[in-house]
Amino acid sequence: MLLRLTTFLIAFALCPWALADNYLFRNGQSDYAIVIAPDASVSEKTAARELQTYIQQMAGVLLPLGEQPRAKMIHIGWAQAVGTKRPAADDEGFRYCVKGDNLYIYGGKERGTMYGVFAFLENELGVRWYTPSFTKVPQLRTKPLGALDVSERPDILRRMPMYKEVLSHPEWCAHNRVNDIGKTADGPYGKLSAYWGIHTFARLVPPNDFFEAHPEYFALRDGERIRNGQLCLGQGKVLVEVVANRLLEVMREKPGYWCYDVSQNDNERYCQCAKCTRLAKKYGGQSGLMLWFVNQVAERVERVHPEVMVGTFAYQYTRHAPRGIRPRKNVVVRLCNIECCFAHPLENADCEMNRAFIDDLKAWGRLTNRIYLWDYVADFRTYLTPYPNLNVLAPNIRTFSRHGVMGLLEEGTYDAPWSEFSELRGWLLARLMWNPDADVAALTEEFCRDYYGGAAAAVLAYLQAVQQQVKPTTHMNFQRIGHDKLFTTEFIDQHIAQLERAVARCSQDTATVGRTNRVLASLYLLKIKRAQIRSRQDGTYRKLERILRDDPTIISEGGTDLDTYLSKYCGFT
Repeated sequence: MLLRLTTFLIAFALCPWALADNYLFRNGQSDYAIVIAPDASVSEKTAARELQTYIQQMAGVLLPLGEQPRAKMIHIGWAQAVGTKRPAADDEGFRYCVKGDNLYIYGGKERGTMYGVFAFLENELGVRWYTPSFTKVPQLRTKPLGALDVSERPDILRRMPMYKEVLSHPEWCAHNRVNDIGKTADGPYGKLSAYWGIHTFARLVPPNDFFEAHPEYFALRDGERIRNGQLCLGQGKVLVEVVANRLLEVMREKPGYWCYDVSQNDNERYCQCAKCTRLAKKYGGQSGLMLWFVNQVAERVERVHPEVMVGTFAYQYTRHAPRGIRPRKNVVVRLCNIECCFAHPLENADCEMNRAFIDDLKAWGRLTNRIYLWDYVADFRTYLTPYPNLNVLAPNIRTFSRHGVMGLLEEGTYDAPWSEFSELRGWLLARLMWNPDADVAALTEEFCRDYYGGAAAAVLAYLQAVQQQVKPTTHMNFQRIGHDKLFTTEFIDQHIAQLERAVARCSQDTATVGRTNRVLASLYLLKIKRAQIRSRQDGTYRKLERILRDDPTIISEGGTDLDTYLSKYCGFT
C-alpha cells in the first residue's frame, strides 16, 4: 500500500522556526523564491515553473525562480540539506518537508520531484486537475508555512486509466501521477516509456506474408491449417526465430518502450496439432504452452536488449497459471479478468464468477512478481448507459495492490471522447492507482461539487442512486447484456426530471449545462431503449440527438452512432 507520512502540525512553542510570520505568501507578497539545481531535469524545471504559475494565479504574487539559493526558498529537487540519500533517478516516490525557513520538494529526477511538486499544490494549496480542460485553482490570500513532512511512494509501478480524453493529454497524466499513456513520450513532463503492442501474433507473423509459404506456422483446427486463428507454437525454434527477429525489427523501428508484446490474437482458435497438444498437457494447459514459447523469444531478445521486457497475455484460454514452468526474469504477464463480474468486488466470496480469477491471480503470483493486471471498468456494449461499478473500483485496486501487481491498466472507454461519468472515472482511477486507500466517497463528492457546480446535488443524488441498484444477486460483465432491468421506468423518469430542473437553474452557466447534459444523455438513452415510441413522441429522442450533435461521442465500442446502435442492439427501425 501507499507509504504516506501525513502532514503534522507542531506547537509553535516546541518549534521556534514555525513562527506566525513565516508565510509562503500573504496579501500579494512573499519573501520566498523558487530554487532549482543547475543540473535539474526537464520535468523538475517544468514543475518549478508550474509552481510559480499556480501560486501567482491563486495569490497574485510571482515568486522569483532561479538557481541561486536564497534565505527563504522552495527548493525543487534533492539537496544535501534534507539529510537523506539522493533518490534513484527513476524513483517516483517523493518527499516535501520544511527545514528551518525553507521548503524542500524532491524525489527521483525523472518524475518523482515533479510528482512531489504537484502533490504539494494538490494537498496543501487545493489545486485539482479534474479533466484536461478543467483545473481548479483556489483563490488564497494567505498561506502559513508550518511544519510539513510528507512522503508518498506508490507500489503499483505502472498506472494507466485507459480513457480517451485523458491519455491524449500528457500534462493531465503528469499532474495526476499517471505514468503509462500507451506510447513513449519525451517532453516537458519527462520521458515516459510504454508497453508496446496487444494481440501481436498476427502483427509479428502476418498471414498475408507467411501463410502461403509456411502454413505450418499457423494453427491446425479440425485437420486444416487456418489463417485466422493462433500460431502453431509447437513449431518451436523455427517459429521462435521468426517471431524474435520480427520483434527485434519492431524494437529498431519503435525504440524506447520498456516492454514489447508477444501474445495471442483475440480469439480462442489455438492449435490442436499433436505437438502443441502434448506440450500443453506437459505444462498444465494452453498457458503453459504459451509461456514455453514466449520464454524462448524472451531469451533470444535478452541477448540483444537485456534491459527490455517481453510481455504476454494470460487471457481467456491462457488465463490460468501453468505447471512445471515459470516466466523468465524478463517476461511480464498481462493477466486479464474479462470473464469476471464487476457488480461486486473481485474478492467477494459470494460471487462464483470471480473466485476462479482470484485463484488464478494467486497462482500467477507464486510464479512471478511481474504481473501487469488488465482490468475492465466500462460497459463496452453501451458506453452511455449507467454502469454501476463505482463501489468496486477501490476494493479491486486494493486487491491488485495486495497481490503485488507491478502494473495496472484500467480499460475504460478508450475510443470515446466522453461516456458515462468518464470524466469522474478517469480522475478517480488515477487517484486510486496512486493510493488505493483513498476515500472514494469523499473524492466523488468533491469532484461533483466542483465539476457540476449548481447541478452537483442532483448529479450526486443520481450517481448514488445508480450504485444502490446493485443487489447481492446482481451480476454484470464488461458487456452488460440485459442489465438495463436494474433501472425502472420510475427511476428513469424521476432522475430525468431532477436533472432537467438542475439544468434549468444553471441555464446561464454553459459549462455546467454541457456537463450535466452528458449525465442526462445516459438516462435519455435508457428511456429510448425502454420505450421507443413514447420517447419519440415526448421529445426524448430529439433531446439526445441534440446533445450528441453539440457534443459528439460514440455509443459503443468501435464507433457506433445512435441510430446504428439502436438498430443493431435494440431492434429499432
